Amino acid sequence: MTPLCLIQAVQTRWNSELNKEKRLQLLKGPLTLSTTETHSPVVRTAQEWDTSKTFIEVLACFDYATCEASKDKYPSLSSIIPLLCMISGQLNLCKEKEATKEFAEKVEFHLLSRFPDLYKSSKIHVSAMVLDPRFKNILLSNAELLFAKSYIENLFEDQQDVVEVSVSNSQQESGDAGVWSFSSRPNEYVLIHLL
Repeated sequence: MTPLCLIQAVQTRWNSELNKEKRLQLLKGPLTLSTTETHSPVVRTAQEWDTSKTFIEVLACFDYATCEASKDKYPSLSSIIPLLCMISGQLNLCKEKEATKEFAEKVEFHLLSRFPDLYKSSKIHVSAMVLDPRFKNILLSNAELLFAKSYIENLFEDQQDVVEVSVSNSQQESGDAGVWSFSSRPNEYVLIHLL
């Protein structure tokens, strides 16, 4: 069995605090036992250990959101609103506890100052979320869903003219109206490019 050491928080890395708290929770038993045997000052009270668990839950949401939004193997724009809503929901749970209420309110204030209305008024973010099958019918009110659909339809109509012109030019150059002809199906061609 590999011995575990405590992890130090690093000022320049926000997730080091999360890692430190996780390790402290993992080593809670041995730490508490060693302080009682050596008559050292108590590491933490029971309430402080419970508060630490709540901090871990909130910081774990930020860690998960950071990892998901930073991935480069697949598009992540559509997951931004759900990730922000997940963090907001976790903060609401923290506000119910007296020990973590102040912390949750401060974090929520900074979250909303950086991401007003959790990006739900952003055409790009809402449209990406609506087009993603995982998030298509969640987190949005009917008004927000109609807003996104009308934006996508308008974008689609604007692009249709561009595609028709470029398709007709390429057909004139090649003189071929075979398999690669999109003039009979310009809508399908645009939809592929929008997704």
